[in-house]
Amino acid sequence: MRQYRILLSLLLLPSLAIHSQEFGAFPSTINWKQINSKTVRVIYPENMESQASRVANILIHMDRHSRTTVGPRKKKLNLVLNNQGVIPNGFVSLAPFRSEFFTAPYQKSHELGSLPWLDLLSIHEYRHANQFSNINQGLFKLGYLLGGEQVLAMASTLTIPDWYFEGDAVVTETALTKQGRGRIPYFTRVYRSIAGQDKTFSYMKVRNGSLKDDVPDHYPLGYLLCKYGREEYGDDLWMNVIYNTSRLRGLVYPFSNSLKKETGLSTRQLYKEALLHYKDEWLSENVPDQPLIGTQVNKSFKTPTYYRYPVFDHLSDGYLVHITSFKKTGAIYSISPEGKENKIVETGIQIDEHFAASKNYLSWSEISGHPRYSAVNYSDLVLFERTSKTLMYITDQARLASPSISPDESKLVAVNTDPTGTTNLVILSIPSGETIHQIPNPDRLLYTYPVWDLGGKGILVSGRTSDGEMYIGLINPENGEMDYVVPPVNHIIGPVSPGNNFIYFSSSFNGRDNLCAVSRKSGKVHQISDSRYGAYQPAVNQSENLILCSNQVYNGLSLNKMAIHTQNWPIITINQQDLETEYRPLYLNSEGGPILENFASHEFQSRKFHPVLHALKFHSWAPSLPITSTAVGLSLSSDNVLNNFHFEAGLDYYLNEGATGFSVAALYGKWFPIISLGYSQQYRHPGILEWSKQGNWERNINAGVKLPIDFSKGSYIRNAMIETGLQRTSVPSSSGSDLRSGTNFHFTSMMFHTHAMVIKQRAVQNITTPLGIGLEVLINRSFTGIKAGQLQVFGDAAVRGLLPNHNIVLGMAGKFESTANPYQYLDQNIYPRGYSILPNDFMLTVSGNYHFPIVYPDFGFTGLIYFKRVRANLFADVGMGRIVNPQNGATVDHSFLSIGPELIIDTQILNLIPLPLGIRYSLLGTADFMHAGRSSKFEVFIPVLRL
Repeated sequence: MRQYRILLSLLLLPSLAIHSQEFGAFPSTINWKQINSKTVRVIYPENMESQASRVANILIHMDRHSRTTVGPRKKKLNLVLNNQGVIPNGFVSLAPFRSEFFTAPYQKSHELGSLPWLDLLSIHEYRHANQFSNINQGLFKLGYLLGGEQVLAMASTLTIPDWYFEGDAVVTETALTKQGRGRIPYFTRVYRSIAGQDKTFSYMKVRNGSLKDDVPDHYPLGYLLCKYGREEYGDDLWMNVIYNTSRLRGLVYPFSNSLKKETGLSTRQLYKEALLHYKDEWLSENVPDQPLIGTQVNKSFKTPTYYRYPVFDHLSDGYLVHITSFKKTGAIYSISPEGKENKIVETGIQIDEHFAASKNYLSWSEISGHPRYSAVNYSDLVLFERTSKTLMYITDQARLASPSISPDESKLVAVNTDPTGTTNLVILSIPSGETIHQIPNPDRLLYTYPVWDLGGKGILVSGRTSDGEMYIGLINPENGEMDYVVPPVNHIIGPVSPGNNFIYFSSSFNGRDNLCAVSRKSGKVHQISDSRYGAYQPAVNQSENLILCSNQVYNGLSLNKMAIHTQNWPIITINQQDLETEYRPLYLNSEGGPILENFASHEFQSRKFHPVLHALKFHSWAPSLPITSTAVGLSLSSDNVLNNFHFEAGLDYYLNEGATGFSVAALYGKWFPIISLGYSQQYRHPGILEWSKQGNWERNINAGVKLPIDFSKGSYIRNAMIETGLQRTSVPSSSGSDLRSGTNFHFTSMMFHTHAMVIKQRAVQNITTPLGIGLEVLINRSFTGIKAGQLQVFGDAAVRGLLPNHNIVLGMAGKFESTANPYQYLDQNIYPRGYSILPNDFMLTVSGNYHFPIVYPDFGFTGLIYFKRVRANLFADVGMGRIVNPQNGATVDHSFLSIGPELIIDTQILNLIPLPLGIRYSLLGTADFMHAGRSSKFEVFIPVLRL
C-alpha cells in the first residue's frame, strides 16, 4: 500500500510539519468537543473548554488585527489541543493544513520564557498559519491548484528557508506580548559566544548545522535575520520577499533573488551584514573584559560539551553534575576539585537534565510512553541509591518533574502537571514513591524547580503567574500558603538554591542571564556574577562560601566555581523587562503592541466533535513521480484532523508496460490495531508471469491490521511493529495465453511482517547506536491457487568500537523462495557486496562492519549540497546460497566472500534532505557468475544503517 504517493513531497514538507503526531496517536476513549468559528475550529478533550475558548479568542484577535506584516490571505485552521502527554510542543502542518498544541507547560523558563504556555503557542503557531496562507499566491497557487497542499508544501520548502518561518514567528511572539524569545538572553547566547570568540560561521553552516561545532538552529538564526531585515529595510520587507518568491522571480534561488530586489543583498550577504551588525552591538554593550564567574573546574574541550545542574557532593569534596556532549549521551558524573570526572549513572530519555542529590540518593525524571498511542506519554521519577548503585522507578505513568530530596532524605517534592496544564506540588516518600501529600494551589500558579529550604520546613519555588511574570516563593507544605521572597516581575528566574543568609538563583535582570542572590533579612537582590554570555543553575555549599554554576562558553557550558564575597555584590534595581531599552526592538509599534491583556473575550457554543463527520478531508491531488517505482500518475489524498483516517486513490501509467492502472487504499487508526484496506489494478508485462505469453492485468484486493508497539524507557528505545494481512491476486487469462490450465490465474496469499529493536540512545556524533539489536521477519505465502511463498529474515547488532564514535555493526539477511514458483514476491534481501544479484532459491548473508569518522568538513556548494561528515567503513561479507546459473539455467550451491573499504559522505541536499553518499571497493574471494573474470568491483551506493 502506498500511504503517500509523492515521496519527494514528504521529504520536503516544511519543518513544522515534521513534528506532526504519528498516525493513530490518540486513544479511542477521548471525548472530543469543538469550538467553531470563521477563523478557527478548536478541537479539544472535554475538560479543556476554558483553555480552548482562550486560544480561540487569541487567534480571532490576531486574525483581525495582526496581519499587516504577513499578508491579507487567510484560511480557516483546524486546531487540536493535545493534553495526553507531558512533552511541550506545537506545530502547524501544511499538508494537510492543521495545527496541534501539546498543552503541558515547560519547566525551563530560561529557554522558552514564562508566558502562559497556550498563549505563547497561540501567537507563535497562528503566525505560521498566516505564513502558510500567504505563500499560496502567484505560481505557488498554480501549483496548489494543480496538486493541492503537498505540492504547495514542496514548492515553499524548496524555495523558502526554514529560518524565515521560525524567525518571523518569534518576532511576532515578541511584538504581541511583554516577553517572547526576542527578549530572552538565553535565546541568542550561543551567537553571542561565537561573536565573542571572533569567529564567523558560513551561511551554509548555520543553515545545515554541524557535527563539529555548537551551531544554533534556525530559530535564533531566523529571529536575528528577520529582526535585522525589518529594522533596516522596513516592516514590509518579508511580506514583499514572500510575494516575489511565490511568483518565482528569479527561477534559481527565488527567495534570495527576491530579497536582493528589496535590499540589494542576497541571503548570504544579508546574513554577513546582520551578524557584523549584531557583533558590533553585542561588543559595545556593557560586557566585561574579565568576567566575574570564578574559575572553570572542568578541563577545556573542543567537542561541544554541556555541564548542567551542578551540586556539591555530600560524599566527597567534589561536585556532581549532569554532562552531555556531541560524543556521549547524558549521565551524572562526580568531579573532583582537580577536574577528574567519574561517571556515576546514565540518565534515560529526558526533556530536562535536572536532577536532585543528597548523601545517599540521586533523583531525576524520565519520559516514557503508552505502548500503542504515541500521543500519550508520562514523566516518572527515578531514584538511584548511591551505595548499592540500585536504580528504581518509584512512580509509574505519572506526570511529575523536577524532584528535590528533603534534608533528612525521607521525602521527595516534585511538580505535578495535570491534563488541564495546572501544576501543584506533590510530596512522595523515599524510597517507596508513595504520595504523602498534595500541596494545594488555589491560585493556579505554575511552579518550577521546587527545592526544600534548609531544615526542610518550607519549599522554595521559582514560579510563574497567570500573566507571565516570575517570582520566588516560599511555600508552607502543610497548607500551601506562600510568601514572596522575590515578588512577581517580568523577567526570567531559574532554579533556586537556598543558603543560610541568601537564596541564590539565575535571572535576566541585567540584560544577560547572571547569578543573583536575595537576602533573607532585607529582601534586597544582588548580582553576584558577571558572565559574558550567561550563568545558570547555581548551587551553594553548606558553609555558604562557594557557589557552583553552569557557564555559557564557546561550544558549550562549563562548570565554574566562585568564592562568595558578599561585600562586593551590587544591589539590583529590578525594572520590568519589556520597559528596558534593549528589550524594545524597533518592530514593536508596527504590530500594535501586546495583545494578551487587550483581546475581546467572546463566548462560544461548545459542541461535541464527531470525527466520523470529518473523516474525508481531501488536501492533495498530486502527480506521483517515478522515484520508487516505474509508474507515474495522479493521487488524491485525504487525512482527517485527528490524523487517524487516511484515504487515497490514484491513477497510474506503467512505463515498462505502456499501460494504465489504478488503486484505492484506506487506513484507520482509532482502534488498538491500525486497519488497512486496498484495491489495485495494474498491468503486468509479458514474461513477468512465467506462463503468460501476453501481457495482462493483475488485480489485488488486500486487507490487513498493523500494531505499532513502543516500550521505550530508561536509556533504551524499544519498539516493535506487527503487521499481517490477506491479499487476493487475480490475473484473468487472455485468449489462448494460459498454456497450462486454460483457466484464470487466481491465488490468495497471507503476509506477515514484524520487526523489533532495542537500541541505546546515541549522541550527536555517534554514527549509530552504541549498543543495540534488531530483528525483522517478512513472510508471504499463498494458500489457495498457485504455489508461491517467501521468507525473509534480517538481523542486526551494534556495539561501540575502540573510540566513542566508532561502531562495530553485525548483520544477517536471509531469503528463501523457490525460483520454480510461478509467482515471485518482491525481493528485499541484502546480498554480499560486490556480487551480481542472481535468481536464487535461498540466500544467506552475514556481514561485519567497522564504522568510524574521518573528518567533519562543514563545507558546501551554493546551497545545493553540504558536506557534514566523511566517514569510513571496513566490511567483510560471507554468503551462501542456491542460485540459478545464468549460463545453463541449472541451480547450483555457491559461497560468497567479499571484503573492502567504503568511504561515505554525510551530505545535506538543498539545505534540506540528509543523504549519505558512498563509494565502495570490493575484493571478491569467489567467482561472480555474471562476470566470471571479475575479482573486484567499484560502485557508488546510498548506505543504509538499519539500527
